[in-house]
Amino acid sequence: MAYLLPRVSSDDNQPCPFIHDVDVYSLSPAELTNDFAPALAYTGDKAWYFFSALRAKSPGGQRKSRTVDTGGGYWQSEAGAKPVVMVFPEQRRLGHRRIFSFVTKVDGRRVRSGWLMVEIGLDGNDDTVLCKIYFSPRAAARKRKAAAADLEDKIPAPIMSFSSFLK
Repeated sequence: MAYLLPRVSSDDNQPCPFIHDVDVYSLSPAELTNDFAPALAYTGDKAWYFFSALRAKSPGGQRKSRTVDTGGGYWQSEAGAKPVVMVFPEQRRLGHRRIFSFVTKVDGRRVRSGWLMVEIGLDGNDDTVLCKIYFSPRAAARKRKAAAADLEDKIPAPIMSFSSFLK
């Protein structure tokens, strides 16, 4: 909220080195992460931050379109909006956050790609949101495990020598 609130409440578009201005719904997460620099956590984890405009799906603007322009997938909501609350100096609701996973279709089946997005918006302003895109740690662990299993399948079984039978 510290970055989104000043951006929305004024016309001050001060550049931030790790928050990029782009329509996150026009590109797939792979394209976004290739084209823009990530923010690095002290643990080495990467996350990409974007200011993005929301697109209305319905004429009234109540529903939002989160389908990627290239047709390569869409952002599927994982849960309803959760409130973002300011506690000090008084408790009040500032906005909301939603979590999405990027879904593609493979042979007609929906497949989660492992990319996640947290979308943070201000109440009363559906124009601009702050998005954090990152690769799920669980998905990364599954990929490593699958790669290890593939490697294990490719390693030939040890060849036993004749002398091992004599013992």
